[in-house]
Amino acid sequence: MVTEMVKFIIYSGLIVLISKYILVVTLRKLAEALNLNAKIVGDVAGYATSVPELLTIITSSLRGLTGASVYNILSSNVINLIQYIGAIMLNKKYFKIT
Repeated sequence: MVTEMVKFIIYSGLIVLISKYILVVTLRKLAEALNLNAKIVGDVAGYATSVPELLTIITSSLRGLTGASVYNILSSNVINLIQYIGAIMLNKKYFKIT
């Protein structure tokens, strides 16, 4: 059971890293090709990363799994909040990562 959980975490992390790399490279090439503003590229990235969550919430709600929908929303917001606070702290130079 523990080994399956560890495998799941490792595979999930790899999927996230690979997807992130593909998304960033694709958006960068698209922005250069279309001569897009950085804000537009950020908006596209935001939508691209939010669509899977939206589909998960819709699917679980339609199947009667409202608890899963609520958990997905709450966990996503907590993770986003932690990332925003970290980004603010890095930009304000409250601490340095060496």
